Amino acid sequence: MSILQRSMLLKELIVSLCLGTAAIASVVKLPKKYVQMGFDKSCTSATGDMVFAKRDGDYVLVDLINEKILYTVQLAVGTPPQNITVSINIGSADPWMTSPDNPYCEIKKHSGYEKQVGANTSVSLLSSLSNDRVTMSGTVTTGTSSSMVQPIIDCTNYGTFNHSSSSSFKNNGTNFTMFYADKTGASRFWGTDVVRVELLEILDMSFGVANVFNATEGVFGIGFPSLETTNMFNARIDPYSSYEYANFPQALNNQGSVDKVAYSLFLNDSHAMKGSVLFGAVDHSKYRNDLFTVPLVNDFRDKGMDHPHYFNVFNARRGCPNKRRPQNRRHDEFIVVLDSGATVSSLPTKLVDQLVQSLNATFDEELNSYTLKCPSKKDTSVASFDIGRFHIDGPLSNFVRKYEKNKCILRLDPADNQPYILCDNFLSRAYVVHDLESYEISMGQANTEYAPEQIEAIKSKVPGTVRAPSYDKTWGNGTDVSPSGNIYTVSTNGTSTTTQSSNARENLGAVNAVFTSVATAILTLIASLLP
Repeated sequence: MSILQRSMLLKELIVSLCLGTAAIASVVKLPKKYVQMGFDKSCTSATGDMVFAKRDGDYVLVDLINEKILYTVQLAVGTPPQNITVSINIGSADPWMTSPDNPYCEIKKHSGYEKQVGANTSVSLLSSLSNDRVTMSGTVTTGTSSSMVQPIIDCTNYGTFNHSSSSSFKNNGTNFTMFYADKTGASRFWGTDVVRVELLEILDMSFGVANVFNATEGVFGIGFPSLETTNMFNARIDPYSSYEYANFPQALNNQGSVDKVAYSLFLNDSHAMKGSVLFGAVDHSKYRNDLFTVPLVNDFRDKGMDHPHYFNVFNARRGCPNKRRPQNRRHDEFIVVLDSGATVSSLPTKLVDQLVQSLNATFDEELNSYTLKCPSKKDTSVASFDIGRFHIDGPLSNFVRKYEKNKCILRLDPADNQPYILCDNFLSRAYVVHDLESYEISMGQANTEYAPEQIEAIKSKVPGTVRAPSYDKTWGNGTDVSPSGNIYTVSTNGTSTTTQSSNARENLGAVNAVFTSVATAILTLIASLLP
């Protein structure tokens, strides 16, 4: 072989090796097209000081009536990065952080089981804005003195964001005001900065900076952009000033980190301390059997809204999750919001009345809640939610909370108006994929036992799903929830008996259910997510 031939062969070999290396590198560097975010779970007070009291037995007394559950993640915001802990919220869409100049901030030292003011104290927003003024343009004008404001919150628990210390922060010159159902609220201004979540970086992400806020943790809203305060709040003041911006799920899609604006929520067992949210993908190891898809209810269609902006479900009939199904089922329906941030689900009054009767619960005036004898640790009772003819089951213990020895509080509140709420005590047993582009939810029975991850990115349709049997059912205006008919009780030996209920209340447009005794309680809710 001549020198020229050897030289040409060597060049071809080098080119082949380079191409091969490039091909290998391109495979290695292919983006995952999903973002996984683990979060910590904690229980805290929503409307008052949290009180821990050391007690005999295996329980502690907390402010059960006003508690809420936080799902917190840590962000690195600004340049240089400042570590901020915020609470993930699917029921809102705005991300915002607390400013260190919040007049409600103070540093408290805690020890043992003493009263903790800084856990998550919140006061009336009217008080928090006692030195501020909300103008008709939606802006907030701050007074020159904050002497009337009493510092009551330990803001070091979750961190604060000092925008003046970030060289990359940009104030966009607009203010914000927001209110939450737990009587917390915040106000100040919008801006953009770099936000880092683990290894992910988002440039110029929009968020609010609150220096008037009556709770400790900032909020990381990941709901529909139509819920953003720039749209919802501004539209009430001046429709021409309302607009939507790219919040976190949309920003991930805009920069190509995910192919679809969707995320999967895994709250884990109610006693677990951690959970996860998976943006742009589904983890098949986190649910059992099938993942059913249902469309969302647009309950604001009559108000001119083209699409849903809440995660709503509705009930359709009475049934029993075992083979002994009632023969006189009624077909009723109502809207329920899926809310991961609440600890107490609310259901129609007539439905709760039936449950209270079957569980021998009584109303406690002091607690303003129903109380009952706590189920034993050996109790295998379940609450079975039939959602569009597929079931999500959870233990009865999810729907009660120990208050005193042998005394529990029922974590289901009666309500006279829809939408009602299914919250953490239901969602901790469900694996839910929120598709914000297709306005659908896919849901399956959560698998809370360890299993190797089986993550699959969402390209268009959520992979591995099937349409629920009631997918094409249309939403009506709701029908009366009649308490007449049978409440089926199932004894431990499998036999059935019936008891009658004759309570009559106003039209709620809600679901019927089947209940048993405390030992074997079965709550059946038939629900569907409808267009």
